Amino acid sequence: LQLEKKQKGSVSDPQEESEEAKLGTLAHEKLSKMLSAYYNKDESVVIDISDPYINFVASHIINTYPKDKYNVQPEVTLYYDEWMYGTCDVLITPKGSNLPCAILDLKYGEVPVRAMYNTQLLMYAYLVYKLHNKFPQSMTLGILQPRCSEGVEEYWMITRENILMFEIMLESARKFYFGEPTTHRGYPQKQNDSVCKYCPVKHTLCPHTVKAIDTVTKDLIVTNDIKDLSLKSEQEIFLLKNRSKIVGYLDELHARYKKRLQLGEEIKGLKLTKDREIKKWKDDDEAKRIMELNGINPYTVKLKTPTQVLKEDKDKILGIESFIDIEKKGSYIVED
Repeated sequence: LQLEKKQKGSVSDPQEESEEAKLGTLAHEKLSKMLSAYYNKDESVVIDISDPYINFVASHIINTYPKDKYNVQPEVTLYYDEWMYGTCDVLITPKGSNLPCAILDLKYGEVPVRAMYNTQLLMYAYLVYKLHNKFPQSMTLGILQPRCSEGVEEYWMITRENILMFEIMLESARKFYFGEPTTHRGYPQKQNDSVCKYCPVKHTLCPHTVKAIDTVTKDLIVTNDIKDLSLKSEQEIFLLKNRSKIVGYLDELHARYKKRLQLGEEIKGLKLTKDREIKKWKDDDEAKRIMELNGINPYTVKLKTPTQVLKEDKDKILGIESFIDIEKKGSYIVED
């Protein structure tokens, strides 16, 4: 809005709101009052629900989240600091808990909006994580859009690992733009002020910031062959510096997809192989007796490693170092 006002040559010139936007704002206000009245048992508030949009959204939320089990709060402002805040349409928390289990975004327009990888919903979830300093086992991010012909509901179940990866991408994008020089023509080489030098808005709303985030999250080309993975130099360094976090995320991802496949879900491009079998003796003593009866030596002898010897018996064995051959395995990359 600030950019549009500046372009029109007058900061005081208000931006004309479309009729569609006005209807959407009114619908949100009515829904907020209706849900507050229902979940707070305020019988004095009566709202007309002849509007199909309001009727669908209210009915869906009330039926999905009964008030004896959930606290439903419309229009909740999540404020962490002056740079990180936002107001979500609906915040849902189980009774007896202070950690939300779902965040819903209500869309009045007809253009479809996806819940998966939705930056707006992810930011709300990230704010919940920052405010509580912990995250629930899972959280539902949902979009309700009754006027969209392609689908009225969109849901995405996320875990703490999703939020941690979002935090990594967010911090990487901020560092990429604010902490390091950029090559985009017209963009500042360094940005230290609270307001962008090229447009009168805060960094969180600055189109240059959006460009930086797009660069980190979308400049990634993946084909069917992992060898053809194409990354820029700063992205490769970013992956190496966050190797342990990414490996942990992939392990968690593997466990979740394995569980889904074990439950019979069909996932395109994946299949569940037979678990690796590990043979163990039911009774070690009995197995030893049978082997000895058949003339089999039941034991193996394994030489200690040089590291074990030096750690345990260095003072007892003189000259042991002269028998040790050191093999160079190469250097290991760590964060500078």
